[in-house]
Amino acid sequence: MDPASSAILLALRVVYFLASRRFLLATLDPTLRDISAPESTLPLFLDDDATAGGIELQGVDSKARSTVKTVQSTKGDRQETKSLNRAARILFSLCVSESCLLFTLVMLNGLDLLSSRQQHFTASLYILIAMILVVLPLKQCLLLTYRRKNTLSIPTRLAIALLPFTLYAFLFTRIPPYVTSGEDAWTGWLAPSLGRVVVMGVLVLGGLSGFGAVQTAWIYLQTRKRNATEADISQAERSLQRIRQDLQAKQSDDSSWSKRLFGGSELQGLIAMEREASQSLTSMRQYKANDDYARTFRGRCYNVIGYAFAIYCAARILMCLPSIFIPPTKDNSGDWISYLIAFTLSSLPIEVDIAVWSRAISLAFTGLIILSSLAQVLRSLARILKLSSKNVGAGFLLLILAQLFSTYVISLLVQLRSTLKDSELLLASLPDFSVFGRTFDVVFLVASGSSLVYRFVSSKIS
Repeated sequence: MDPASSAILLALRVVYFLASRRFLLATLDPTLRDISAPESTLPLFLDDDATAGGIELQGVDSKARSTVKTVQSTKGDRQETKSLNRAARILFSLCVSESCLLFTLVMLNGLDLLSSRQQHFTASLYILIAMILVVLPLKQCLLLTYRRKNTLSIPTRLAIALLPFTLYAFLFTRIPPYVTSGEDAWTGWLAPSLGRVVVMGVLVLGGLSGFGAVQTAWIYLQTRKRNATEADISQAERSLQRIRQDLQAKQSDDSSWSKRLFGGSELQGLIAMEREASQSLTSMRQYKANDDYARTFRGRCYNVIGYAFAIYCAARILMCLPSIFIPPTKDNSGDWISYLIAFTLSSLPIEVDIAVWSRAISLAFTGLIILSSLAQVLRSLARILKLSSKNVGAGFLLLILAQLFSTYVISLLVQLRSTLKDSELLLASLPDFSVFGRTFDVVFLVASGSSLVYRFVSSKIS
């Protein structure tokens, strides 16, 4: 291993890590905090003593002591959640840096630069697979065991977290692996693990692509648009204000015996009404902001691109149907739109391999489809899991993103193996994506069909 080339690649690792961390702190982390935030900003659960009409002088001292304890415990909770979120940021930046280094090594291999690229490629692949299979899932299980008022010790929480992790590891070993054969094949535990990661990546990414294709096409191509005026927003704000006033009055009711007998169901009903009204108001404000943005020049350009991409998403669903019965060839991936774009580019005064470029364009479109579905998927995860802290929720979603990004990178490298020349020995040890192509199309169609049925039924009900 050349020391100079190794030093350069290590420096690249550090640069990628710092760049990803800066992007995370500036853009991604605030977005994830917003996604994992509670849907209602009203303090819905008040202490019975705090809501009493009068304050007894005999209980002032005890209440002061309880307030001090509450403040101290809150500070401790904040420190713990910050440390959990900080660890999630480090793991995410590590996954991004190793993924970027893998792509850099592929480009350096094509240019025949830096002699130690093969060793660093193997090391980065080992790190990514270990992160996907062990580190990230275990950290997610630990985050799921966190609660604001948690009296469990760290060993107990670790033992509880090992239960779902053991189930995950068992289910992962049940995935049939694809092992590459030949002189360049991986040996040891990496060979079956890499095959299983690719299979899992095909299933997850195919599902996200199908969901994202339907979501994008539905948003732009639906015939009935949702519009909101200032009058509608003002009326919704007044309705929400009345509900919150009724809710606060109900919570501050000092007739404790009547509240215990009759107020429980009514209070829960008001809480549900407040949450629904708050969501409706947020949606109406978003529709109004989108409508105002669509009237600008930049908004019109954005909508044109959005409509074109929505048409591609709808066509992508139809183009996957023949590939189930007729497998695509090496020169044609089945994406005729990408093929036509590559064919058009070949008429330019540049050297263009139509087969390679069509696959690359199709991979880029697949990545865009997945990105279009990530926000909704993460928001649904945060709602289902009901994580107890915004920091914990953002950290958990960040680990999900790191796992998806690493899996996508490995699957993308496997697909690049079939597009690059046979002389690219750096990727020769990876599995052939033609084995998984039909599986991806089947999962894509199942996910898109299920999402389409769900959206159609939801639109009819609402």
